[in-house]
Amino acid sequence: MGRWVPRLGASCLFGLLVAAACSGPGERFAPIPESDGGGRPAFDGSLPDAPAQDAAPKCPKAQEPYGTDPDFGESLPDILLLDCDGDTLTADAMRCDHELTLVSIGAGWCEPCQQEALVMQDLYDRYSTRGLNVVQLMYADAEGFLPGPEFCRTWRDSFSLSYPVYVDPQSNTLQFLELGVTPVNMLVDERGKVVWFAPGVLPGDFESTLLQLL
Repeated sequence: MGRWVPRLGASCLFGLLVAAACSGPGERFAPIPESDGGGRPAFDGSLPDAPAQDAAPKCPKAQEPYGTDPDFGESLPDILLLDCDGDTLTADAMRCDHELTLVSIGAGWCEPCQQEALVMQDLYDRYSTRGLNVVQLMYADAEGFLPGPEFCRTWRDSFSLSYPVYVDPQSNTLQFLELGVTPVNMLVDERGKVVWFAPGVLPGDFESTLLQLL
């Protein structure tokens, strides 16, 4: 199995990104294969038997309707995720203790997602003390397979990320949300409500938007 190597150095700055996005390998959001028949086996999507880590009892669950449109009061659903250690948690655990959470939904095969990882690290470094949480939620690995903890660790360690990275091993993201392109970015509040959304990489005026909401 070849080693995946990130294509962007650590000197990437926020201003270098353009509003680019991937529509997916092949047809848009074709079913993610569980194996390519000749390459390495993919993660099988199974979850640990241990109960999922929920947020504190005070944390309200996300309410329907689910989606990404702030104008319709849509919420990010409390889907099951895996962290890089292979532990199960629900999405509410990643946003309940923070005023705002920046969620970037991406895939390992998406080059703009690779570039954006370092941009998000910069945002995390500068705004985490002001109430911003930053997470990347990956629905596919670098080869388009279902992502597992090994891919999660590879992604995190390749970019030396200190913010949380989660994987969606059962494609719940694609079942609940109509993404259209990869990556997509959203800001959710502590209740899971989407307060800002943009397809593609973070736009150049994102920081001014963020400062208005913090």
